[in-house]
Amino acid sequence: VGTGPYIMDEVVASSYTKMIRNVNYWGTNPLGPGKGDQVPYIDTIKTLTIPDRSTSLAALRTGKIDSMTAFTKEEWTKEMQQTPRYKYASYLSDTTGNRVIFMRTDKADKPYKDIRVRQALMMATDFNAFKNDYYGGDAEIDVWPLNSNFAATAYTPLAQMPQSVQDLYTYNPTKAKELLKAAGFPTGFKATVVYSSAADGDDLAIFKDQWAKVGVELVLDIKDLSTYNSATATRNYDDMIYRFNYSNWPQDFYFTSHRGPSSNNISYYNGDFSDKVIEDAFAKTDAAMMVDMPAVYKAMKDLRPYIMESATVIPRPTPYLYAIWNPWLKNYYGSSAVGNKYHWIDQTLKKSMGF
Repeated sequence: VGTGPYIMDEVVASSYTKMIRNVNYWGTNPLGPGKGDQVPYIDTIKTLTIPDRSTSLAALRTGKIDSMTAFTKEEWTKEMQQTPRYKYASYLSDTTGNRVIFMRTDKADKPYKDIRVRQALMMATDFNAFKNDYYGGDAEIDVWPLNSNFAATAYTPLAQMPQSVQDLYTYNPTKAKELLKAAGFPTGFKATVVYSSAADGDDLAIFKDQWAKVGVELVLDIKDLSTYNSATATRNYDDMIYRFNYSNWPQDFYFTSHRGPSSNNISYYNGDFSDKVIEDAFAKTDAAMMVDMPAVYKAMKDLRPYIMESATVIPRPTPYLYAIWNPWLKNYYGSSAVGNKYHWIDQTLKKSMGF
């Protein structure tokens, strides 16, 4: 497709995709021992869909698969103990690894219309306990709407944010109760969060336990995947829904989580484009997109404190995931997919290891 290093050759639904080397690719290796080499190096790449985890792990161990990603810390530890030859790297997901609680901010009769309620729920969440007790410290708290993967462009660490933003990430049930009382909910309220049977409900149980301390009774409503997807697409839920959140390019830089009817704007905040601060920032990025990218990054960086303070979602700390690969896959360091034009397979090493 286009002028990229690989060409899509074959797609088998729910099975695999196959890409082949673009022999007419324009690029060469710019440095190192391979300087001047025509790239890409790899002739064929297959991305496999293997629903059964044990089958995919067996394929990785026997050398039929070169790399896999999205291992949890527990899975990674087990695999490294069982197969010490592996190379690995940890990474912070900015796609489906992110999960947040979206709220119906578009409904005037719901509590979430009031920013004080949304901020109260932030302060009622003990993010540090979530990170340290549930994820063993191997997670990041500051992940909305962008995480530290964007440190070089549009991300500012939480410690450098305005105090009003930092306060939202500081566990303070007393202040949360005060905000709820000021918003007209002195004894709290009851809320239902819809989530998928394909998701882990343990983290929602943590929200439930923490919010109960400020009078918010969280009811966990599990749905089969089909019903859940339908509810997401049709806005067929009354209070809250638990879903992954894109924290990456291009979703956030095109403001899909912050404006209009986008399926990524699950809290339906600024659905009518009435938030002037967001709309002004969008106008800046829209005018500069692909023309003046530093201006795009600056506009998003300047807007981020406002988005965080608006508290239109309640983010769950994002755990680090792990990529594992066999040592014959060279110049690979744990990216989300194999397919970089500079990767190659050391066939001699692979053969010497008995594969």
